[in-house]
Amino acid sequence: EPRIQQEEGQNQSFSNGLACLDMVLRIADVKEEDLLLQYDCLALNLHGLRRHTVRLSRKNPSKECF
Repeated sequence: EPRIQQEEGQNQSFSNGLACLDMVLRIADVKEEDLLLQYDCLALNLHGLRRHTVRLSRKNPSKECF
């Protein structure tokens, strides 16, 4: 099974009859090189295109992990 997976689900918008597509990016066993990458989220509708770029960051482990 791939470490990075894209999951897709489609919903119907009842207000205007347009299809809405939801996507989820799952990264299992995050590696150091994943922290160096940029991940882009794109949204497109009748009003135009929006793009948002995110990066992963390292989180300090909680006390429960020890």
